Formats: sequence, C-alpha cells, structure tokens
Amino acid sequence: MKAFRHPYVLFGGLIVVLLIFSALFADWIAPYAPDAINLEKRYQPPSWRHWFGTDEMGRDVFSRTVYGARISLGIGVSARTLGLLIGLVVGCISGYYGGKVDLILQRFVDMTLAFPFLLLVISIAVIFSEMEQDLLGVLIALSAVMWASLARLMRSQVMVVKERDYVTAARAFGASDFRIILRHIIPNSYVPALIWWTMGLAQAVMAEAGLSFLGLGAQPPTPSWGGMINYGSPALRIAPWVSIFPGAALAFTVLGFNLLGEGLRDVLDVRWEEKAPRSE
Repeated sequence: MKAFRHPYVLFGGLIVVLLIFSALFADWIAPYAPDAINLEKRYQPPSWRHWFGTDEMGRDVFSRTVYGARISLGIGVSARTLGLLIGLVVGCISGYYGGKVDLILQRFVDMTLAFPFLLLVISIAVIFSEMEQDLLGVLIALSAVMWASLARLMRSQVMVVKERDYVTAARAFGASDFRIILRHIIPNSYVPALIWWTMGLAQAVMAEAGLSFLGLGAQPPTPSWGGMINYGSPALRIAPWVSIFPGAALAFTVLGFNLLGEGLRDVLDVRWEEKAPRSE
C-alpha cells in the first residue's frame, strides 16, 4: 500500500506498534511488579538490575513506565475514539438534515468550543474525582470536549456529499435516511474523520498525562506517566531519572502519533499528491 511507503507513516507506525505491544504485554516485558516496594533500594540510579533506576519507594521505574503505557494509551485512545463516535453522529445528523436540527446542534458545538479546552476538561474531571471515579472522569472529560471540532468538520463534509448524484439516486429508490447516511454519506466522507482521530491521539495522551500530573487521573500506586513525572519532580536534583524516563516515553508517544497522523494526512489528501515534487 502507498501509505506504508510514506516515511512518516512507516516511522510513526513503528513507534505506535511498539508502544501498543509494550502496553499489551507489560506482564511479560516488565521485570518487576509495578507496585513492588523495596525501601532499601530507594533512588538507585539506572543499572543492569534496574534499567531506569528506582523511585522514592524503591519501585522499578522501567516496570512502572511499561505498565504506565496501559493507562496513558488506553485512556487517550479510548477518549479520542469516543469523541470520534460522538462527533461523527452529531456532524452527520447536523449536515444531513440541516434547518432547525442543524441550528440546535451547532449551538451545542459552539458552546463546547467556546470554553478553553484545558479548563473545561479539568472542570469535568474534578466532578468525577469527587465521586472517586478518576479514570472514568478523565475518559468522559476528554471525549466530552474533543467531539465538537469533528462535528463541525463532518457537518461541512456531509453537506457536500449529500448533494451527490448517488445520494439523490438512493433517495429516489426509497432508501431510508439511516441507510443513506450509513451506506453512502459516511463511506464517502470518512477520510477527514480518520485524519482527525489519528492526529488528535497525541493531544489526548498529553491531556491524560496532564490530568494525572495534577492528581486528577490514575491514583497511586497505579502507574501513569503524568503521575510518575509529578511524584518524581521533588527529587529532580538527586534522582532525575524518576521523571525523565516517563517523560521521554510520553514524548516518544506524542512523536509517534504526530508522525503517523501527518503521514496519513499526506497520503489520503489528494492535494498533497498534486503539490508533491515529481520525480524525473
């Protein structure tokens, strides 16, 4: 496939596959349990026994970083996917029916986009944190904010596609609105949604890490990259590895998702092919 020949897709996809593999097989990759405490080995520097060193409780930082991928990637990807579904439904309904339906739905979109992203996410996460549902709160907070931009994007796509001849022919043959949207509208307007989902994965993972850093995500002793960076920050002078390695894993993840998103946008966007230099 042409996509796999693009350097961004190839390199970014390799990073993402390695991260997903690490998250899925953390039980076999991590040499220690992520919550195994050994106070005699507090703040040990990286070594052959502890590749990333140990933290303030003597826990193996490498093991916690590997297990932390489950929380950071799981919440980030799940939130982005849920936002994709919500935005897809709202955008298709708004663009297909128009009129008052479009007016009402777009006002909800405007209200969501009017609030600063981080402020709205923190507000929702705090509500669920008070209910002791931290991870669920992060998932709902991120998905409840991210869907709006896709809904507006899909609305414009659907408004164009619904005027095509094959949609008119489907109506003439008596196809229901649900069938037209499912069989004709979405398959011919999914590319922007796919690019939106891929390029926003890095933002979702970063947002989850930010909430965990603030104490609104996974709670100790559950490992999360943002939480590990936070709890390691007081000891940066004597044990910088406690924060550096989960921070590097987070940066590596963001790089992989951004490269994959940029590559897919280049491959799936016809205008990129027109602008690309031609080989002689």
